[in-house]
Amino acid sequence: MTRSVWFQTTAAVGASAAVGLTVGLTGCDDHLLNGNAPASGIFLADVLEIIDSECISCHAGLTADAGLDLSTDFCAVVNGRIVVPESPETSLLYLRMRSPSEPMPPSGQLSADQINIVRTWISEGADCEGASWVVDDDTGAADPGKQLYDNYCAGCHGADGGGVSAPAMTAIVPGLTAEEVAQIARAGSGTMPPILADPDDAQTLGEWVVAEWGN
Repeated sequence: MTRSVWFQTTAAVGASAAVGLTVGLTGCDDHLLNGNAPASGIFLADVLEIIDSECISCHAGLTADAGLDLSTDFCAVVNGRIVVPESPETSLLYLRMRSPSEPMPPSGQLSADQINIVRTWISEGADCEGASWVVDDDTGAADPGKQLYDNYCAGCHGADGGGVSAPAMTAIVPGLTAEEVAQIARAGSGTMPPILADPDDAQTLGEWVVAEWGN
């Protein structure tokens, strides 16, 4: 299983599989359908790939660093807050990515190519309109439980459940019920904080996780 973080945007970055306007960033053969290509050839998709690989592990869910959850509604979150369209030099997203003293991510500055992608996208207006996504799979739909896992769990437990900064799902899920997993998602466990407030979402996540890694 590959990691895929799903975004819902208010500016019609839209119509993907399952949760309204959703965006599968990586791990899927996604196709960007955009009628007017920017002169640079830089699309929102290029920016979201960087966000997915470099930012989501810290900026997602109820415990997102600085209260900045980039996993739910990327354009609505960043525009006017950390992105000033057509002005990368006053956009916090760009400035922190290129900061030598306080880089984002904290693990180290992004590559020059990644930073330039973000700068170009902002310079061209940080456009979120006219783009739509579809998931290129057999069903045209993604499992909501998997989407929740990718959004809130994969950064620590690994896209394949093998563990990153948290234990492997294959080690902790066997023997748990979907309700028990849902309770952990809502209340946390040990050093893990709560990640989902909605009980229905927590149950959906629990059922998918148990089906994937349970007995």
